Amino acid sequence: MGAFAALGVLAALLAFYAVVVVGELPGEGLQAAVGRWVYDAIVLGAAAIVLWRAAVMPAERRAWLALGIGLLLWALGQTYYSVVLYYAEPAPFPSPADALFLAFYPASFVALVLLLRARVADLDPLAWVDALIGAL
Repeated sequence: MGAFAALGVLAALLAFYAVVVVGELPGEGLQAAVGRWVYDAIVLGAAAIVLWRAAVMPAERRAWLALGIGLLLWALGQTYYSVVLYYAEPAPFPSPADALFLAFYPASFVALVLLLRARVADLDPLAWVDALIGAL
């Protein structure tokens, strides 16, 4: 399956997810299943596409790899939550899912910095301080 086909499948899943979650469809079972498993598939698919880009495109590979790893960590946290914690009363805090969710942010920051360095020729050093403040 090509990248555009995979994006099309993910877009269709996202549209389906939005209709079920936002709409008042009958049956809580459908909403629970879609809210758990379709969302997990969307996030895992997005991570796979970004990691695929990192594998096949040499330009900016490290940036896309960092973003793909961050998305994969988020997806693993979401999957852990769906499998282990979804019906837990009360859900433990902090959990391994929380650690995986939080790991997304440093990986995304690294990806953003790498993309900026690759795409912007001359960036004022104080802009990095602004970026760090925004990230924190």
